[in-house]
Amino acid sequence: MTLKTIIFYFTLLPLVSLFTPTFVIQGAQILIVFLYLTLAYDKLTSNLKKVLRAIVLFYILDVFVNMIVSDDLLLRIICILFNVLALGMVSYSKKKIKDKTSAGYINNLIYVIFAILNVTAIILNIIGKVDMSRSFSIACAVGLVQSFTLRYFVEMIREDLNKQFEHDKLYRGFFLRFNRERVLKLVLELTRLICLILAVLVLANNLQFIDTLVHFSETVLEKKRKIGDISFTFSNLIVAVILLLVTNWLQKNISLIVFGGEDGQLTQKYNQKMTLFPLVRLAIILCGFFFAISALGMSMDKLTVVIGALSVGIGLGLQNIINNFVSGIILVFDKPFRVGDQIELADKKGRVKEIGIRASVLQTSDGADVIIPNGDLLSGRVVNWTLSHEYSKTSFIVMVDKRAELDEVKQWITAAAESSSYFVKNLDVSVSVQDISADMVYLSITAWVNYAANAGSFKSEVFLNLYKKFEEEKLKFYSVAPVARL
Repeated sequence: MTLKTIIFYFTLLPLVSLFTPTFVIQGAQILIVFLYLTLAYDKLTSNLKKVLRAIVLFYILDVFVNMIVSDDLLLRIICILFNVLALGMVSYSKKKIKDKTSAGYINNLIYVIFAILNVTAIILNIIGKVDMSRSFSIACAVGLVQSFTLRYFVEMIREDLNKQFEHDKLYRGFFLRFNRERVLKLVLELTRLICLILAVLVLANNLQFIDTLVHFSETVLEKKRKIGDISFTFSNLIVAVILLLVTNWLQKNISLIVFGGEDGQLTQKYNQKMTLFPLVRLAIILCGFFFAISALGMSMDKLTVVIGALSVGIGLGLQNIINNFVSGIILVFDKPFRVGDQIELADKKGRVKEIGIRASVLQTSDGADVIIPNGDLLSGRVVNWTLSHEYSKTSFIVMVDKRAELDEVKQWITAAAESSSYFVKNLDVSVSVQDISADMVYLSITAWVNYAANAGSFKSEVFLNLYKKFEEEKLKFYSVAPVARL
């Protein structure tokens, strides 16, 4: 872990100070390579070890030769030979190492940049621009080694993040709440963006145009721009966009962060706690929005003008959105149902999975998620089976053989119902005669189950137990369509 911490620090060193001395960058790259070889030496093939050792040796010699080069013709010829040798060595490595996952693989973009820098260094050396040739040669060598170290940096982040997920999966840690693939993709994309910035900064330092790059960036990012009466800079705009992105991610995942879950899905334990969470998400969105506006440099009076202009559009084209939004707030405070309740709206029936700001999610018995606008939930006729309590009454009819003793049959039915794991123990089972035919007696069975969604499972368990009992007694037993729940 100590070695990885050192690698992490020296890799990000150019971000700490934009004007890092070139000899510090050169030393940092060679140190990272040695640390990498120390950590991964046992995993490398013998051929790959030879290639990496040759690259490290050449890197040291190339940097040393270019540091002592002068107008002396012999030293200039030696530098040119090093540039030619570098081209040949990298071309050979690219030809031999085809596996993209290999530590010594050189992609096409790196190869093209390396070749351009080398050829430019040779041309500059020939025409007598020794100092510029030295900068290009060193930039070429450092860039090549940095391409390897940055690849290892990305793989190190990937490997450590995977290990963290495995650890949290074993010990029920914090990262278990999030989807591994999505988190890995996001983190690796951000890491690659950072690596690109690092490569540009190191190249600019070695080619001695970091001052120009910084000045250009400041000119582009800090220059005041106007849209009407609103003035802003690109740097403020970038910060505002980042704040909005972070706000959007936070409001989507706040429930996972607070209540927990697994693989990006909330656990069932959150049900009653989630009722007021749409307001929490709304508060996060509003705070993020105002922070972004503040970062953009826009004053509140100008924001009022913008909101006033938008109100016309809201009045004309966004009535439904505003209606659903206000309905969501009313649902949160009025609480006609809560997350986890079993409700029925028109032809849709299921468990309330989420109460959102604009719409709510209803999970049906077949596992489908139905997204219902909050306006429909507030204005429609909603049946809540679990508003005052979790348990629910269920009724169904069975036909039993007329030869059977009804008192015994009632005992069998009661025993079958009470043996079910879904039965509410402290409530009674009601068995009454519904009708009588020539051969069968119709019995209506009414019982209480612990949750409305478990009515079908309860009925299945009762039928199985009764079927076995009637088979033992050589009696007939049938079921008919269930009556509606009361």
